Amino acid sequence: MPKLVDHDARRRELADAVLEVIAKEGTASVTLRAVAAKSGWSTGTLNHYARNRDGLLRIALARAAASTRKIYLRADDDIAARPFAHLERILSETLPLDDRRLALTRIFIFYLGEAVADPELGQELRQYVRNWRQDVEEELRRLIDAGHVSAERDPRALAETLVALADGFGNQAAIDEEMLMALRAQPPVNHWITHLLGIGDRNAPAGVPLA
Repeated sequence: MPKLVDHDARRRELADAVLEVIAKEGTASVTLRAVAAKSGWSTGTLNHYARNRDGLLRIALARAAASTRKIYLRADDDIAARPFAHLERILSETLPLDDRRLALTRIFIFYLGEAVADPELGQELRQYVRNWRQDVEEELRRLIDAGHVSAERDPRALAETLVALADGFGNQAAIDEEMLMALRAQPPVNHWITHLLGIGDRNAPAGVPLA
């Protein structure tokens, strides 16, 4: 009896191997041979899932975006004790604070340029960013409704600013080793939230300056 293959699980494994290559060596190092060596599969097996380098990168992009959103949307057990914990995680999960998140940032940067000439890819990336902004905005509305943030604040404008900060800092850190090390040594998310939401001293480290 032929062995049943879980193709969805294999695609996830393949995507994780691609992301590992990207985190360690950058997008330029992604080849069928490099990913085969990392995954332990033959190039023939890889060809069932991705015919070329672009196919590998597309699989990894979808995996990275979906897994990141799944992580930062999970429920918080300590939300009563730390009301801003969820907002902090939504922003921190998109910063290159470890190799997994660095790979996401690098593959996203790579495809930003490609999206100019590829409308379908452009729509995919826009939806990713829109989902991110929407998730931040919804969390801000929850904080406002709970009385943790002033009702006079505009959650949409705040979400746009916070996402722009995380996106900008993350992209710069992905290409600047000195900034990456500073970002990892003192993540700035608490500082952004304290500064932008006007909630006073939360006894959090200042982190990387806003500007």
